[in-house]
This record gives sequence, structure tokens and C-alpha cells, in this order.
Amino acid sequence: MKEKNTSSSKPIISKIMNYIDLQLEKIKFGLDWPLFLSTLALIIIGLVMVFSATTSIGVNGEVTDPVGHFQTQLISVTLGIIVGLAMFFIPRQVFRDFKTIMYGLVIILLFLIYVFFFGIEAGGAKSWMAIGSISFQPSEFLKLAIIFVVSWILVQTERIPNLTKDKYKSTDKNWLLGLLFVCLLLIIEQSDFGMTIIVFATGILMVSLSIWSIKWNLIGFIGVLVLIVSVSVFVQFFLGDAGDERFYILNRLISYVDPFKYADSFGFQLIQGYQAIVNGGLFGRGLGQSLMKHDGRLPAAENDFILAILIEEFGIVGGIAVLSLFFFIIFRLIWWSTNSTDSYRSKVLLGIGILLFIQVCVNVGGMLGLIPLSGVTLPFISEGGSSMLMYMMTLSIALRAIIEEKNHQKFLLEEVEHDV
Repeated sequence: MKEKNTSSSKPIISKIMNYIDLQLEKIKFGLDWPLFLSTLALIIIGLVMVFSATTSIGVNGEVTDPVGHFQTQLISVTLGIIVGLAMFFIPRQVFRDFKTIMYGLVIILLFLIYVFFFGIEAGGAKSWMAIGSISFQPSEFLKLAIIFVVSWILVQTERIPNLTKDKYKSTDKNWLLGLLFVCLLLIIEQSDFGMTIIVFATGILMVSLSIWSIKWNLIGFIGVLVLIVSVSVFVQFFLGDAGDERFYILNRLISYVDPFKYADSFGFQLIQGYQAIVNGGLFGRGLGQSLMKHDGRLPAAENDFILAILIEEFGIVGGIAVLSLFFFIIFRLIWWSTNSTDSYRSKVLLGIGILLFIQVCVNVGGMLGLIPLSGVTLPFISEGGSSMLMYMMTLSIALRAIIEEKNHQKFLLEEVEHDV
């Protein structure tokens, strides 16, 4: 009996090893090095800036210890690398399966329900949960979920007129939309203004770019910007000054129109961010030489305002260099999306590019006062374990999709050459 078990286990082990070898061969051929290296550069910059932004001198002359912040960020990066590598070896059908997407939404929903009752409040939003000494933000992973949900629905609805063997069930779509709607309601209840905007806007843009022309999408984009400014002016005109801290989002809108009018309250952070940018000038004061990170002059210096600290230390040139890396990654994702031979893969890559674009724009736009502040982090740069882990998972999925696409195109080319 023992000999049979041993002999029967050999083919299984052999199959696993062959599968791993095959995936490694695909990775070796198909890895998008420009995308990978650009992301790696942002992660390294983020680690350096988190260490720098959390090294400060207090009011009484005490020096903070940035090691704890750096270690937390490094652990998040390490965990992201482990999870990201694991994703390369998961069969690609898993990411396309209705049940996988639905179960993922259910897990996120359960975490959000837990946060609803037992969540921790920070930065005006009750969106955190703690497991022992570890805390994380479950709503972060809804950003990834929205990409898979919308991609799946768009592809399934495309299949109806194509009369393929895959049967589309409207009840499946309703289940996904229902779960997504409940998750969004719970995030709104958390008063997480920024998260709601990002998740909602990602889904809307994925649909609109798949259905409408670029002209109509530009008109819609301009319309949204006009609406934001109009609502802010309207709120300030009819409701007067920002005041009661219970109305967190309302005060953000009011102070956004004229932050200098509320320099000692709701406009304080934005004005201090402006000061950091002015201090940096063209080439910056040098790494670790930021003035605004000391004495709490710039709140959330290591989070949603870390770009202001980066510009203070490396200047406008440094800020432009970092933003250029972001937009190169976004361009690369969208380029692969438009050149993908598979509809689902194309939509997932488009969704990841849109998600990254929206979050960067919301963070930078809030820091510059172009849109109301929303407490959104700068991907890969800001301190935040949940955000770092989610974006590393997202980029791993993107790299995996590109590897699949390149190998598929290679296969098609070999088929053509063989036929010739």
C-alpha cells in the first residue's frame, strides 16, 4: 500500500513541477520589464519618502523614530511581493470565474459589515479594522473587485450576440451588482469620501470607455469638474462658513473654494502643503531636509500629502519625475489594453490603468487644491499597508495579463509561420 501511495504521488508532483516550469518559462519570455521596473522605482521611492517624512523634530525638540513606519511599509511591500508572485501561478481561469469574483465580493462585504459595527475611525472615516496589533482597510480591496466585476459583466454581455457556447445569466450579473451596491453603501456610511469616488468613478469610466467615444468621455469629464466646482460654490453661498466638525465632507467642499478663509481650520492642511511646495522650489532642499514635516506643520505628511514633502525635498523637478513614472505606467497599461487579443484581459488592464489614473489625480488634485481634499493616498508612495498590498496585487495581475497576452501572440505567430 505504501509503495502505491508513493508511486501515485510522483505523477502529481511531476505535474506540479512541470506547471511551475511552464509558468516560469512564460514569465521569462513575457515579463513587461518597463512596467515592472517603473513600479519597482515607485516602491523604492515610497520606502525612502516614508522614512524621510516620519523623521521629524517635535515642539519640545524630541526627534521621532521613523524605523517603525519604515518597517510597517517594508512588511507591506514584502507581503505584496509574496502574494504577487503567488498570483503568477494561479490558473488564469480562476480570475475569470463568476464564483471566484462573487466569493471575493462576499468576503469584502463581511469585512465591511464587521467595520460597520466594530471599525476604527481615523481621518474622519470609520473604515479600519484591527486583528491583534495589525490594522487594515477592507474597502481598499473593493477597488480591485470593481475591475473584475465590471470586466466580467461587459464581456458576458458582449457574448450574447456572438452566440458562443458560454451562457450568460442575468441573475449572475444581478448578484454581482447587488453585492457591489451593498459594499458601496457601507463605504458611504463609513464617510470615506475618497474611496467612494475612486470605486464609483473606476466602474463608470470602464463602462463609458467601453461604450462611448472619446469625445463624449471628454465632455463627461469636463462636466464632472464643472459640477464639483458648482456644488462647492453653491454650498458655500447658501450654507455659509465651514464649522461643525460633524459635517466633515460638507466642510471640505466649503473650504475648497477659499482655503485661506479657513487657514486655521479646514484650509490649514492645504495651505501648509502649498508652503512645502514653495519651500522646495525647482530642485528642493535635499533628502530629509523638509521643514514642513516638523512640529506637525503639515498633517498627514506621510500619507495623502507625501508628494508635497517629496517636492519640498526634491523640488518640482523631483515631483514631475515621480508623476512621469505614474503616467508611463498608466500609458503602458492602456497600450496593452488596446492591443490585447482577449476582451476580458483588455478590460481588466483598462480598469487597472483607470484605477491608477483616478487615484493619482484625486491625490494630486486635492494637494494642489484643484478638487476637494479626500484623504486619498498616493499609490506606492504614501504610507499605508492596505493600499500598498492592494496595488501590488493589482500590478501583479496586470503583469500576469500582459505575460499571457505576449505568449498568446507568440503562439499565434508560430501558428501562422507553421501554416506558411
